[in-house]
Amino acid sequence: MKRNKCAEENRKNASKILSRLAEIRGLTEDMSAKRRLRDAEEKLAVAAPVLETDVRALDADVLKMLGEFLSVSKEGVLTERYLARIEELIARRRTLK
Repeated sequence: MKRNKCAEENRKNASKILSRLAEIRGLTEDMSAKRRLRDAEEKLAVAAPVLETDVRALDADVLKMLGEFLSVSKEGVLTERYLARIEELIARRRTLK
């Protein structure tokens, strides 16, 4: 039962991240950032579902960074680091079972 609850929560969070990635991608003007956000979106969309591991902490970090991304990218600072960290967190999430 706990496994099913964890899996369901992970699915909901993945869905939130996917919609947020698409939203941010649509709002950003930098084509390079758009490509990287789309790539991250595609990788997460095709990843196997995380059924056993609780990834709420990773998901919270990704959502927090996506929430701050537009203001950071408008300032022109840390954009590259934010994109790299988002990609890293999504890659880490994809390797968990």
